[in-house]
Amino acid sequence: MGKKQFSDNAGAGISSFCSFPAVFCTPAQAAFMLGRGRQLMLFVRHGATEWNALSKLQGRVDIPLSDEGKAQAAACASSINKVISGRLEIKGVYCSPLSRAYDTAFAVTEALGCGKPTVVDGLIEREYGSLTGLTYAERKKKYKDPEDYPEDMETVPDTTVRMKRVVGEIRRLEGSGVCIVVTHGGVLNALFSGITRGRAGCRGNITANCAVALAAVGNDDIIPLAYNLSGEKFFDYMEKLSEKMK
Repeated sequence: MGKKQFSDNAGAGISSFCSFPAVFCTPAQAAFMLGRGRQLMLFVRHGATEWNALSKLQGRVDIPLSDEGKAQAAACASSINKVISGRLEIKGVYCSPLSRAYDTAFAVTEALGCGKPTVVDGLIEREYGSLTGLTYAERKKKYKDPEDYPEDMETVPDTTVRMKRVVGEIRRLEGSGVCIVVTHGGVLNALFSGITRGRAGCRGNITANCAVALAAVGNDDIIPLAYNLSGEKFFDYMEKLSEKMK
């Protein structure tokens, strides 16, 4: 049998994990991709929680946003509103059913003035099984290598397949315009590690809380545009992209 491919890629807050911006297509290249019938999707990881601060795997446990996470969500929502309102058409805001994602998405819809987010069960975080609730240090002590992890968790390849399916369903539902998807670090790591062939979403660069990743989604492809953008880098990229799309 081959390796289980469970990949320990959900340790936000651990010094051995990094989160930094990455650009795969320039705004001009992105506008070209989007001009060929693809839809722009913005992927947002929820704001921070107390378990994030403790480096504990949350999985599908419904841990709420911390005060820091609420502030991050508000700042992210303000940034999205600043770069999209009056420039690009918003078709929908979708989110995981867990409260930390829903509350982050609600901050976005409130800022945009577009009602409530649409909950999609398929956007829920990875199932971590026996690893749920363990800190990174506890996991390292109990399991010397991620390949030794128990088999009661969702694998990275399975998560990638799930996310591609859900993204495709949203694309077919909305077609053109901009969709915003608010979900979790584990599923975004899996999706972007898959579509970037390991250049993002892996241990060297994982999804940061309330960072934005962008993709051009077609009928049968998902093209990564940028990853882990926030603040001025997000504003600059989106300003140039919206100008190119006029």
